[in-house]
Amino acid sequence: MKNPVLSVVIPSWNSESQMKQNLSYVYKAASRAGAEIVVVDDASKFDSSWAYLKTQVGSLRAYRNSKNLGFLLPHLLGIATAVTGLGFTLYILISLIKPVFLPQIYGWAIA
Repeated sequence: MKNPVLSVVIPSWNSESQMKQNLSYVYKAASRAGAEIVVVDDASKFDSSWAYLKTQVGSLRAYRNSKNLGFLLPHLLGIATAVTGLGFTLYILISLIKPVFLPQIYGWAIA
């Protein structure tokens, strides 16, 4: 996305099946909200998360940590690479939040 107004930062660790199940919903919601999608893979090693993310480049921006950095640092790395017009970044734990809520959350954030 050229000039996103919202960045969706998704930390990922061994979450290939969750991404395959949910990213299509994130794409739709992000498109409606004018958002970019940034995924930070935290050195997944028990599935093919990184290989799957590489097939999604163009729809999202993906980064991979060379070693597992724990819970907080992947979030911060995602924020550091996010490009948003409003400086608003939404963190999504992909298996917990329904992506269809992105436009409503965006509306709430700029109100």
